[in-house]
Amino acid sequence: MLAFSVDPTGAFRRAPLPSGLVLEQVRPVFASDPGAMDLYGRHEPTYLVAQCRDGEREVLIAAPRKEMPWLVGALPKAEPPAVPD
Repeated sequence: MLAFSVDPTGAFRRAPLPSGLVLEQVRPVFASDPGAMDLYGRHEPTYLVAQCRDGEREVLIAAPRKEMPWLVGALPKAEPPAVPD
């Protein structure tokens, strides 16, 4: 089960990620991202953001670049759009 925590060590206040979370894209950290000032500049080259959607809500997950393949592999895959007949 994937879980998140606002604690940088991940040891406290863990909660499961929403079950309907779908990955839209992986991108660099933007200065406008929530909490980006903790990552931007100092750690910016080493972090990526998984931009996800949970229904109408956008969910951003920052992870070290080396951990992003693991995160992407653990997220549910998006259904391809239906092709009209």
